Amino acid sequence: SSASKTKSTVANVEKYMGKGVIGGSNQQLTEEDYVAMTVKGTCQVLEKHYLRLTSPPKAELVRPQPILAKHLKNLKKSWKKGRIHKGTQRDYNWYCSQFKALRQDLTVQRIFNAFAVDVYETHAKIALEEDDINEYNQSQTQLKELYDSINGHENEEGNEGALKNMNEFVSYRIIYYVFLSGNKKYEGGSSDVLKIIHKLSPEQRSDPFIQHSLLVRAAVADNDYHKFFQLQDSAPNMSD
Repeated sequence: SSASKTKSTVANVEKYMGKGVIGGSNQQLTEEDYVAMTVKGTCQVLEKHYLRLTSPPKAELVRPQPILAKHLKNLKKSWKKGRIHKGTQRDYNWYCSQFKALRQDLTVQRIFNAFAVDVYETHAKIALEEDDINEYNQSQTQLKELYDSINGHENEEGNEGALKNMNEFVSYRIIYYVFLSGNKKYEGGSSDVLKIIHKLSPEQRSDPFIQHSLLVRAAVADNDYHKFFQLQDSAPNMSD
């Protein structure tokens, strides 16, 4: 429902939609407030660097979904072709800024559909390729909220295909928490993994991505380095 989607994404919406400017940091905003604040973008410029909002977004500076879709397509293509975007060599920081701006334009327009999932999945994968764990975590955290809000509504307009990669990213979350469990400053890794495992359906437990991540978890828990590196070489989609 619309109300549940608002609840699940409230943190990002408040972050990007100028709550402190409009209503004060202590004011409890309602669904009607968010509807009134939602921007319908009119900007036709494809490229835009990420800038943190310090005031309510303006429609003329926000790109609508068709423009965002064109830019996402271009970013995917140029990333795969040596990061040469429109004839110019670009580095990871440039791509990261472009994706963060995409995400911001989605949020201020309250676009939480299959296209939004595509944006976050793509950014998460690029961040993983570049060992940018912080940026990956931002994307995977929002992906979980998107999957949860769309699950059961995937046949609605705009949501078609939104969950096709969900198990792949559940497996990444499992491995991410296994990674965190090796950090002495983080005590929640093991418990977070167990929470995910507890919620897995029988169908998910038979999924190749999730099966692989659970084997990685077991290898790390057993200090089985031989098995771990075997699993690294056989990782679905991302093995070198």
